[in-house]
Amino acid sequence: MQIVSIIRCILSHRTTSFPTRYIHVSSVVRRYKKKWVEMGRKKVLPRELALSYFDTYYPNIYGEDAWKDARLALLHKKKKHCALVNNFADTKQTTIDLMCDQQAYDMFNLVGKKFEQLCVEDGVPEVGSTQPNDLSGSEDKVSEEMTFDLSDSTPGTVTYEETPEGFMVPRQTEVDPSSKPNHPPDLYDYVPASQQLTAKDQLEQDLGRQSLMLGIESNIEIIPHEALMIPPMLKCYIHEPGNIKSFFSAKQDESTRMLQYYLLDGASILPVLALNIKPGDKILDLCAAPGGKSLAMAQCLIADEIVCVDTSWSRLNRLKDTLRWHVPGVFDTANLSGTRMQVILENGEAVGHQQPDRYDKVLVDVPCNTDREVLTSDENNRFKRTRVTERLRLPQVQADLLKSGIRACRAGGTIVYSTCTLTPGQNDYVVEAALTQLQDSHPNIKVVVQECSDIADRLAHIFKFWTGSKYGQVVLPTPSANFGPGYFAKLVRVE
Repeated sequence: MQIVSIIRCILSHRTTSFPTRYIHVSSVVRRYKKKWVEMGRKKVLPRELALSYFDTYYPNIYGEDAWKDARLALLHKKKKHCALVNNFADTKQTTIDLMCDQQAYDMFNLVGKKFEQLCVEDGVPEVGSTQPNDLSGSEDKVSEEMTFDLSDSTPGTVTYEETPEGFMVPRQTEVDPSSKPNHPPDLYDYVPASQQLTAKDQLEQDLGRQSLMLGIESNIEIIPHEALMIPPMLKCYIHEPGNIKSFFSAKQDESTRMLQYYLLDGASILPVLALNIKPGDKILDLCAAPGGKSLAMAQCLIADEIVCVDTSWSRLNRLKDTLRWHVPGVFDTANLSGTRMQVILENGEAVGHQQPDRYDKVLVDVPCNTDREVLTSDENNRFKRTRVTERLRLPQVQADLLKSGIRACRAGGTIVYSTCTLTPGQNDYVVEAALTQLQDSHPNIKVVVQECSDIADRLAHIFKFWTGSKYGQVVLPTPSANFGPGYFAKLVRVE
């Protein structure tokens, strides 16, 4: 009867007749009504939030048409790969398999021959078909999908203590696309005005602006490119533009038991080319896992030493599996590649302090927005609302990693900074911020930017390069050439 009395009071709007002891019931009803309304709203997934971000800002930067193509390509889960040939397997048989059976061609030596001509020259009468193998060498496949016996691989002797696990232990302005700004777009252009930020998030923005010195003019010198020298042993095969066919999973070589090739995004090979590796180089891969770029450097067969650094034990395990299944005895003191390999568990920001002026070439492939992944998966997505602060801090983390890589490089050496995002605040701006900060903290270190237009000119028939970058090269995905996205900039330490 008491509940009926309360309901009658609500319907007759005689709220004053509520008994005092029931006022708290009205409060509970209002509170739960609000909750029910919120539960009825559509939940915005992280990948939908990421797409909204990109749709808001990328057309102003790259143009409506270019972003329309890139958007279509990024939302297609089936990106294009290139097959990095393993020099420690039967390379002739691998070449025949890739060119004839899978109709791919060498991306560095396209001479206009048709596939049929190449197959006949190699003694293969016609194009056949093979079945995919269970084993796959690919940066997209997690090692947990395969069980490998790695007991025959013995790590080499290095200057670090080896753990039982096998490791060596240490962010709204409108941009006119027709005009070129004096400095890269503001990092925080990529947080929409509709985003509700807490006081803590706003503080993070202010701290980020201060640490990255937004709006400060820089005097970074840009020098002409050097001649592109592709190591003769580096062989990468791709399908022709418009062909969205996938490669078969790599098979094991019968004699060496090594996988024939490794599949990776075609844009991932470009930073390795920008390093311009030469015989005897000592190379640092600062954010190495999962290992595709490290393997590409090892397949050049000319470097003296490659040191792979990452902060994640699980990611380093993937890297070690990748290397072991493509280079026999890779961690032995003297392996068949002639290149000493080390895998080190360490914070990349500390390497420059621990090993200054040591390396000839440094690759800084930093963690970033990973545009393709955030548009296709909600798992561990950087656009989760709970990760706003982390995303705002990311450019400074990237700048710190780049500064560490510069300090680890010797005078006269080369540093390549790379990402897999189209966000200028994590590309050109990080390069500018890192070099500006380095001028203040280490005035004795002088670094210049070197153009990479030679790579874009040489491979323009394969990739779509955006010409609006101030310091580097941007690869835009397209439906017919679904590589990337990617960005890379080349720096030279003068002194």
